[in-house]
This record gives sequence, structure tokens and C-alpha cells, in this order.
Amino acid sequence: MRLIGRRARGIPRQCSVPSSSHASSLPIISAADPTVWVRFKEDFFETRAQVLGPDERPTAWGMITTRTPAFADYQEKTEREIPVVRLTRVG
Repeated sequence: MRLIGRRARGIPRQCSVPSSSHASSLPIISAADPTVWVRFKEDFFETRAQVLGPDERPTAWGMITTRTPAFADYQEKTEREIPVVRLTRVG
């Protein structure tokens, strides 16, 4: 994933988002540049990231925690709301 965020200090960087249920954080997506490049198997493509708001997040969060219950456990252990990000393929 190529992103610019506060931890990247404005510099584009590559990072991996673990797909296991042990992933404890999600990179912060910059609203100024929501472009995220995704590599899935042999495919590499551009997407636009959107943090889901209060109207869409509950449904998406329910699907995520049904599939990966460890995220629900993690949410219970933190005071912050874990963001849910939609990646939409460009083109």
C-alpha cells in the first residue's frame, strides 16, 4: 500500500496491511490524497480510500467481526473507534 499519512511525515511510503486476525491497526488514510495502491496476488492496482461514516460503518463492522471475531475483541479493549476503510478500484 502506498500512502501519505501523519506517520509518513508527508512522504509517500509502502506498507503492508496484514490480512490475519492479529492486525491491530490500520494505516491512517490522508483525505488530501486518498490514493492507495493494492497488490493482491499478481495484480497491482490503484484504489481510492474512504473512511466509512456513521451511516455505513455499523453494517461493514458487523460483516468484518462476523468474519474475523478478533477485531470485535480488540474493539472492546480500546477506547477509540476502529476506522473502517472502503477501497474502491479506479478504472
